[in-house]
Amino acid sequence: NRGFEFELEYRKLTGDFTYSISGNFATLHNEVTYLNPTIQRISGGETSGAATFYTAFEEGLPVWYFRGYQTDGIDDATGQPVFVDQNDDLIINENDKTYIGSAIPNLTYGGNISLSYKGFDFIATLQGQAGSENMILWMRNDLPGSNIPQFLYDDRWTSENTDGSRPKAGFDPKTLTSDQMVFNGSYMRIKQLQIGYNLPGELLNRIKLKSVRVYVSLEDYFTFTSYPGMDPEAGSVINSNLGLDKGMYPVTKKALFGISVSL
Repeated sequence: NRGFEFELEYRKLTGDFTYSISGNFATLHNEVTYLNPTIQRISGGETSGAATFYTAFEEGLPVWYFRGYQTDGIDDATGQPVFVDQNDDLIINENDKTYIGSAIPNLTYGGNISLSYKGFDFIATLQGQAGSENMILWMRNDLPGSNIPQFLYDDRWTSENTDGSRPKAGFDPKTLTSDQMVFNGSYMRIKQLQIGYNLPGELLNRIKLKSVRVYVSLEDYFTFTSYPGMDPEAGSVINSNLGLDKGMYPVTKKALFGISVSL
């Protein structure tokens, strides 16, 4: 791993109006630089019930990159994906799988704004990443009752739409292990928006309390992304499954109301 990290913060902490604004970002280049010479690659990242591997660990490429079939559009006559014959043997099989993406972001960033005016305060926190990709695996065309993502329907090939960017219904199963299922996983998420109010000292003296603060907070409420899955932070705690979207439950939006009291 190599990259650069930067952080910048500015504060004004005097007067009725005080504030603090900070931001940070980090770049990252990830590459496997050594693997036992007797091993070409290590396979990993499979779905339950299927003996198919979607990620690999290989020298010269990112850790656990997506390994699958590269496509070159949709055949306008058949509606099937055109798989690239990587070794030119006129047969499309496991030997034609190649690098089709990586879940490791090139850039991560965050920011925080804290404002205070007399009894009022406001906090905003955001974080995000860019340059990452996710691979959607929760679609199974061998299970008619399973969920079907909207993007496969919107611009699918039909006899009336032969220029469709997605294959026809009943597509070749190799499509599920191809770059047709890899999408930009970049996002920016507002982690928290909170506004609060501290009761004035005169009122606190009357009710014999040290402090009382009431607040309203929105957490993980706004996410900006082009990713068509349920959550761009899809993945797993297992390294070899990084970026494999198996339909994990998305981050929950939370609206909180509270009061803090000091006696």
